Amino acid sequence: MTETAAHGHPALTDALTGLPNRLHFDTVYRVVFKAVNRGIPVAVAAMEVDDFPDVASRDGKEAGEALVKVAADRVGRTVRGADLFARVGESRFFLLLFDCNPQGARIAADRFQETAAMDEPEVSLSIGAASTNRDEMSDPAELIRAAEDALERARAAGDGEVEVFHAAR
Repeated sequence: MTETAAHGHPALTDALTGLPNRLHFDTVYRVVFKAVNRGIPVAVAAMEVDDFPDVASRDGKEAGEALVKVAADRVGRTVRGADLFARVGESRFFLLLFDCNPQGARIAADRFQETAAMDEPEVSLSIGAASTNRDEMSDPAELIRAAEDALERARAAGDGEVEVFHAAR
């Protein structure tokens, strides 16, 4: 967990994981996305805990939340200090990767997938990532949509898959 998350304001921090929440992510994202106009590539990875619905329905909400906490802790340990890892939904996380191209986004996503699956309990993540620079996207919402679309393709391919959006050139 980052220093910011550990001591963040309650309105900007997820109570379960201690990570930044969606409001925090959106606030920082709007500022960081402006770097795209200066030629700095920015990526977003959208991650979903694959087993959450099954665990929560079979073993209860607390068991599902425990799985989310394990995923948050494991992935959070591998996030670069300049990046922002946030819980944005029940079992969904966003990671904002500063100065990251599509290849870097793929490498990071694969690393997060491997880290989540380490140890017991094994946690499976589906991950969709997208990266942009000044020539590809001008609207911050486009990058989020691209990452979420990639996540949906990953989920459709099966648990533990990673998909990366590639802009048409």
